[in-house]
Amino acid sequence: MSTHRLIQVAAVGIVFAGAYLVIRSADPADTSQQPDVVPIEANKEAAKKPPAELKGTMAPKKKKKPKPVVTSNQLLLPDGSTIPILNGAFGAPELGWPDDRPWSPIVSKETDQDGDEWYVHEDGSRSITKNLYHAHLKSMAPVTSVYNPTKPLPIDPTEAQLDKERHERDARKKAKDAAKKKANSGNGQKK
Repeated sequence: MSTHRLIQVAAVGIVFAGAYLVIRSADPADTSQQPDVVPIEANKEAAKKPPAELKGTMAPKKKKKPKPVVTSNQLLLPDGSTIPILNGAFGAPELGWPDDRPWSPIVSKETDQDGDEWYVHEDGSRSITKNLYHAHLKSMAPVTSVYNPTKPLPIDPTEAQLDKERHERDARKKAKDAAKKKANSGNGQKK
């Protein structure tokens, strides 16, 4: 499309938009488009009343719970309380609990086989604060994660069989590698 043609199309569009605005505002008797205006006389009656009589006509202000002051070594929980952060994740964001689950209080703390500390909740949920590599920041960043228990989903029998075979194969390989490592260490050889 040439530049001349684009200018013509734009000009036609501007003409139609202007015509629409003129037609829309042409009927001053049509008050359906005008905002509601309260007559001054009605406002005079309200102004005569002393403020004491007007009290309670507005909805009461909701008192906001003050957010607790959270230091970089504390984790803010959904119930407003705080607990110490785990795994050195200073400045970790507050614990985001799913909206579809009632809050479950923390009952204990556990350490997994990798040495990571976890909070265990009353309903079996687990939460953690940890430093993980953030690709956009190109550095480590503190994160907070929550893992809620769910009902197990059914597994396809074929998939279950393949999973079982894979686990057995991995266990055999692990045992074989451990035996080889033991045999090599017994001979004084290093791999």
